Amino acid sequence: MMKRSLLTLVLVFPFSSAKNPEPITLTSDMIKIADGSYINGHDIVDLCRVRIELRKRLLGTGLTDNEHKNCLYDSTYYTIKEMAVLEQTLRKNGLMQGDVYLAMGTSLSIAKRSFLEDIAIPILDKLSKARKYMVPVVRESCEKHNRFDSILLEWEHTDNEHQIEVFMNRIDSFKALGLFCLDVIHLIGDIIHSCPIAYQQFEALKQNYQENLIDPTKAE
Repeated sequence: MMKRSLLTLVLVFPFSSAKNPEPITLTSDMIKIADGSYINGHDIVDLCRVRIELRKRLLGTGLTDNEHKNCLYDSTYYTIKEMAVLEQTLRKNGLMQGDVYLAMGTSLSIAKRSFLEDIAIPILDKLSKARKYMVPVVRESCEKHNRFDSILLEWEHTDNEHQIEVFMNRIDSFKALGLFCLDVIHLIGDIIHSCPIAYQQFEALKQNYQENLIDPTKAE
């Protein structure tokens, strides 16, 4: 599984190609403690994979019309960003009512459930295991991106038993879901940028995997 993820990251979606705002260097003592231990090279692989998946769900890939557009509305697939724009247009024109309101609500519920199962739960499980290290990291990332109302900030005050409930209740629109995706994308970028030891470990993993690709006798 790790090799498959590395292959995707290195050859198909290189980290440097992501069109995101410049990552911010986090200065919390906790990120320095976590770098190379609680956050290691394998974690960087997982974080890159999640970041790529988030961007695909939020924006699509542009490779085909429907690729990674997993929000279904009125027999058509959309990205989260496209649904947020449609949602805003419907509200502005006074059309968010009746069957349209119900259909949009159903689409949002399905999108949230998919996001929850495929992305949010794995992230929350990882964060929760190192909560005391990650709380100040999450807080600093949100503050430096001027996201003082981010849903991520509620995680600090939510126990593990209720964090899924908070997520489901607070994300009440596609706009909220899109903003949450952006907050997580920024957080992951900041963590990777602020963990030079872990990133060196990632580079070593990548180099080892590339060598195994070049020399089939080394491949497992």
